[in-house]
Amino acid sequence: MLIAYADAGGEMARADAVTTFYFSDDGTLNGNAACNSYSAEYRKSDDQLVIGSVVMTEMYCTDESRMEQEIRFITLLGDVRSYRIDGDILMMYGAGGDELLISGRTTRIR
Repeated sequence: MLIAYADAGGEMARADAVTTFYFSDDGTLNGNAACNSYSAEYRKSDDQLVIGSVVMTEMYCTDESRMEQEIRFITLLGDVRSYRIDGDILMMYGAGGDELLISGRTTRIR
């Protein structure tokens, strides 16, 4: 589940809406992005991680803050270039090494 994400100013913001990740063995990532379900392909090697174009349902959120978090989350997925796992915490970083997404209770990315 998403714990925090980089806001538009680059500061980490606490995730208020439930947002999930599931990295499957076949190279697909899917979950719920607060309002909509999504999926994408991913590639990883060592600490590198690239997430492809995201496909998602198109349901409207009546809660504007959830919708804003979802839009930011989907945008950040496309910016991920590397990752690190520390215990149950998965941290994803952009090309410049900036922290983009933090999620908890993870299993190993295969």
